[in-house]
Amino acid sequence: MGYKKTRLSWYESIAPGLVTLDQSMDFIPGTKMGLAGMIAAGTMTTGAVAVTAMCVPFVTPALRKICIPYVPATPQQLQNVATALSTCPAKVSPLVDLGSGDGRVVSCFFFFFFHF
Repeated sequence: MGYKKTRLSWYESIAPGLVTLDQSMDFIPGTKMGLAGMIAAGTMTTGAVAVTAMCVPFVTPALRKICIPYVPATPQQLQNVATALSTCPAKVSPLVDLGSGDGRVVSCFFFFFFHF
């Protein structure tokens, strides 16, 4: 007599007792996240994933088993580059510096051929 028959929704009939769709929006009991909150949360999550994805190429070399150290070009290596470039027929020869990134080979090239 105190029993009231109600119609259950599809998710309540499949798994009774689980969180319903309305309850899943309650982060603080008694409050609901509005559309602006959902957009803000999505924007922050997207930004965090984007920053993480952009940092991956810079972090992965440090995770290798063997790390390649920074070693600048020595004066003897610069002399060898200058000797090799002086034998080239053109005044300005193509030069590719595959060094450690200190720029010494390129500086040596400009010093010997352009005399700044």
